[in-house]
Amino acid sequence: METRNLGRTGVKVSPLCLGTMNFGGPTPEADSIRIIHRALDAGINFLDTANMYNAGESERVVGKALAGGRRPKVILATKVHFPQSDDPNDRGNSRRHILQAIEDSLRRLNTDWVDLYQIRRPVFDMPQDETLRALDDLVHQGKVRYIGCSTFPAWMVMEALALSERYGLARYVTEQPPLQSARPPDRERVRAAGAALWAGTAPLVSARDGDARRPLRQAGDMASRIPGRTYRLLDRRAGQRRRAAGRHQGGRNCPGLGDFILTTCARMVDAATRRDRAHHRAAHDAAPGG
Repeated sequence: METRNLGRTGVKVSPLCLGTMNFGGPTPEADSIRIIHRALDAGINFLDTANMYNAGESERVVGKALAGGRRPKVILATKVHFPQSDDPNDRGNSRRHILQAIEDSLRRLNTDWVDLYQIRRPVFDMPQDETLRALDDLVHQGKVRYIGCSTFPAWMVMEALALSERYGLARYVTEQPPLQSARPPDRERVRAAGAALWAGTAPLVSARDGDARRPLRQAGDMASRIPGRTYRLLDRRAGQRRRAAGRHQGGRNCPGLGDFILTTCARMVDAATRRDRAHHRAAHDAAPGG
């Protein structure tokens, strides 16, 4: 599979990123690990999780799947922001929360570092420099390689980049916008600042509740090369018929869902590879001889 740079960094990532929101629930652990291994075997080297996915269970499953020597070759991304407990300080983008959250994520992921650590949501009642200084410390400590943000408005991305430049702090290299929600002017402002838009590059796992009733299409900069097929993965609510993968049982597990996701993953990998080859052929044909 072809690779491309992650934002303005020199890190090479696959054009597909495997999201893991439902790993460990409702997707069973065994199926989740099998999906990750199949994706890695197919050439995907980019995994995205978050500490709030299934109360940290997703991170634990990802860490287990990457055991046995697989971790060094994977670009691993996770996120921080949402509440982890009833403690009012165990959430948000404060220095206190970020420094505690990274330790918890590293423990669950069974790793010493995260390649991309993302702020899951913006906050508007504290200055961004507190967040950036905490992230910068993690970079200098070697616990985080790069930092990114998610669902930030363009003006906040620009403000954060200006603060990083002014104070010599680590800067955001990616912004993960909601699927289909990044308006063209916002996309251009963020790209012009050198941050990659990459959300939705590979929504291979089942959607949020309610999303199953609409097509889940590729979005974002890197995913623009993937055909806009519709992959309907069904929501997790108990009692709803699992149209994509057979009969629903017990409101949780769905026999055949893992195989369905694996098949979808394989099709998307094939599509990405064919599209990359087509781009290379077109560039070669357009180049002058000699």
